[in-house]
Amino acid sequence: MGTGFSYELPNDKFRKPYFANKIKIRFSLELDSFEKKILSLVEGQSSFESKEMEENIVENAYYRIEIKDKASLDIYDKTNQITYKDVLTIEDTGDIGNEYIYRQSSDKLRIVGGKLIDKKIIRENDKTIIRLKEKFSLPEGAEDKLKDEQIRLNDITRRKANRSKTYVDMIIEKEIKIFDKKAPIEIKIRIKNVSKDHRMRVLFGHDLKTDKVFAESIFECVKRKAYAPETWKNPDYSQNFNRYVQVMDNDKRGFGVSALGPAEYEMVEDEGLFITLFRSVGELGDWGYFPTPDAQLIKDELRDMEFDFYFDSFKEDIDRNRRDILKARVDFFSLNLLDKNDKDISLTIPKIDLGDNLFSTIFRNEEGEAFLRIFNPSPYSKAIDISTDEYDILARNKIKDGPFGEIPPFEIKTFRLEL
Repeated sequence: MGTGFSYELPNDKFRKPYFANKIKIRFSLELDSFEKKILSLVEGQSSFESKEMEENIVENAYYRIEIKDKASLDIYDKTNQITYKDVLTIEDTGDIGNEYIYRQSSDKLRIVGGKLIDKKIIRENDKTIIRLKEKFSLPEGAEDKLKDEQIRLNDITRRKANRSKTYVDMIIEKEIKIFDKKAPIEIKIRIKNVSKDHRMRVLFGHDLKTDKVFAESIFECVKRKAYAPETWKNPDYSQNFNRYVQVMDNDKRGFGVSALGPAEYEMVEDEGLFITLFRSVGELGDWGYFPTPDAQLIKDELRDMEFDFYFDSFKEDIDRNRRDILKARVDFFSLNLLDKNDKDISLTIPKIDLGDNLFSTIFRNEEGEAFLRIFNPSPYSKAIDISTDEYDILARNKIKDGPFGEIPPFEIKTFRLEL
């Protein structure tokens, strides 16, 4: 990467500027929860390889993936012996609502899937990368009637505006990473928005027979109805999620999707799970007429968007699936945990087995003491192996001496770390 300038600012010395050779390192590493390893860089021959492949099917120990004409995937799950069809299909509908509520355009025009215009499959040491480019044609916005309805303060349930008859082309890029030794599939979608008054979603198609969805809320996993009840009047049944949503059938087979960016899903019968990528709308809503042109996401600094997804299936063990798709977001990281004398004490963190409980954060309280926060998002007690003491949520007062063997349902625990 070349030579670059850097510096150190010691507490007991004058500043220390220097030039250093910068290098980029790629490596594979398997770590258990809170496991610590020190890596060293040694001189030697690089074993990294990268070559392009001319194939339409990619396979590992967990999945067999076929690339389709609409830049979508059919994913055969080897564990459950079922196929998830039309995964990553893009859906676009008109949106004549406001920033509070989605309302589909009166013509009900729905565009499902674009055209695959470019495909590259690259094989690297420990993974295969699929890069797809899709041309997606859609209306440039709503017809002029929508502006009149907004100014007249027409309630969104009474609006009649259709989509424009003029079409524009949008280029959508998709990158899918399939690993040899781990099951979660990493997905990245890049979009440059060119249209107004619309909603764009991505499909995770399935044929699972179920009436429920599991979605993360704040410090818990909520079981919700998959489809709208008879008393529901809104044609749209989109619901919020925090980091992940899971679908499981009556045989306890299913899949989970964790997302960075998107926070809304809807289950559609005979199609599957849709996750909202973004909405382009031109008014705030609620009361009065308050235009919000930036919310159309059409300006140069707003139109470029990137979304990350982590997909994995499961059989019976929905807790492990939840843990795996969250772990895939950040495989490992450097703590850089310092004591009061700026000495790195990251390696002094004790061995901790979270089980199916989830890590929240490591932090210091007002006195500078180190703490770990863990929570159990499920309705069942979950085993944990930790020997430190429990404190209150503000990390001020000790509640109970350790060790601890389980965390009760839906509870948040704060433990002091003896470093």
